[in-house]
Amino acid sequence: MVEDNGYTMPSIYIGPYRIQFFEYDLQEKPHVHVWRENQYAKFWLTPVELFDNNGYAEHELNKIERLLNKEKNNLLKRFRKEQKKR
Repeated sequence: MVEDNGYTMPSIYIGPYRIQFFEYDLQEKPHVHVWRENQYAKFWLTPVELFDNNGYAEHELNKIERLLNKEKNNLLKRFRKEQKKR
């Protein structure tokens, strides 16, 4: 878990990517925040689709999308589990 501005953010690591769910935006449709170094992207999970990108090249976004599709069911379960805690 990572703390930021008083919000708890569960983290999952897939390869070099840190996948996070922000406590304050769990009311939105299922999504994840993907970090690597100074790069950031937000992806919806149903369906897996890029919403926002800051710094990732197109080829890396495609790689992340494939990883998220592969882990989609697990990520959705985790997202819903976090929603129920609130």
